Amino acid sequence: MRTQDDQCIVEYRSHRPLAHIACGLIRGCLDHFGDERKIEWVNCSESGDAATFRIAA
Repeated sequence: MRTQDDQCIVEYRSHRPLAHIACGLIRGCLDHFGDERKIEWVNCSESGDAATFRIAA
């Protein structure tokens, strides 16, 4: 995870194609803790083993 222009950039990399689950877990954490920021996909590999998400207001 890194920050860029008041946004969090989260990168998922794995030998397993679980990028959609990673996105759901991040979204669930934001909801659970009452964080009103939104998560959006920046990019995703075709196989789902790598993805980048942006968390911003």
